Amino acid sequence: MASGETVYVFRGIRSQFAGAVFSSLDRARAWIRTHEVSGMVTAYDVDDPAFDKQELDPAKMCLTPEERPSKYDPERFCDGSQHWHFYLGQGPGDAGYDDALRQWDEAFDARNKRQDRRR
Repeated sequence: MASGETVYVFRGIRSQFAGAVFSSLDRARAWIRTHEVSGMVTAYDVDDPAFDKQELDPAKMCLTPEERPSKYDPERFCDGSQHWHFYLGQGPGDAGYDDALRQWDEAFDARNKRQDRRR
C-alpha cells in the first residue's frame, strides 16, 4: 500500500545511480542551484512501484523495441512521468535555463570532439 509520500530523486547526467533524494522539489532545486549541477530529478511515490501502477505499455519501458523482452521486465521499467531536467544549476522556469542548456550543449560537443580526436 502506498504511503502517500513523494520523494524527488536526482541523478547526474553522467551517473548511473541517484546522487541525492529530497523530500520536496523545492529542496532539490535549491541544492542543484547551489552546486550548479546538471541532471534530472524524478518524482517517485514511496511504496508505490511505477511498474505496479502503470498499464504495461511498451512505450514506458526504458528499452528500445529491439531490446524489449517478450515479457515485461520490472527491473528495467521506469515511469518518469514527473521529471525535470537541470543544466548547470538551472531548471525549467529559471531565467537562465536556456543559456545554461546552450552552455552545457557546447561543453558536451567540445568534449565529444576531443574524444573523437583521441581515437
